[in-house]
Amino acid sequence: MKIQDNFYLIVILFFSTNCTNYNDMTEHEIKNYLDNKYGNNVNYKTEEDGHISKVKFVDIPSLTEIPEEIRIFKGLEEIKILNCNVTEVPEFITEFPELKALWLEGNPIKEIPSFITKCHKLNILDISSTEV
Repeated sequence: MKIQDNFYLIVILFFSTNCTNYNDMTEHEIKNYLDNKYGNNVNYKTEEDGHISKVKFVDIPSLTEIPEEIRIFKGLEEIKILNCNVTEVPEFITEFPELKALWLEGNPIKEIPSFITKCHKLNILDISSTEV
């Protein structure tokens, strides 16, 4: 086996065991990671300065929680999680000071936590077709 093959296997093992410290990764690296994990079911809007302002996950039955990896996208203004199996809103959602829109349509979410009020710029919260 070549060194490149071993390196590739180590990288796959590293990501698949969730031992990643996402804080040490760039937005570009996280985007590549999410692309590899979810394929065409994840989309982004990238601003002129290179920062990601919007992320959208669509039709991913295996997605049961909002991916913690998106925490690296500090300038997020919009998060869409559509028709997945997300069951709750994580508290880290309050870490996005520019968050204006959160779409959770078609997920089995039962309640919206009170900490959502800490998202001061949030003016769109779509919980249609949820259990709320």
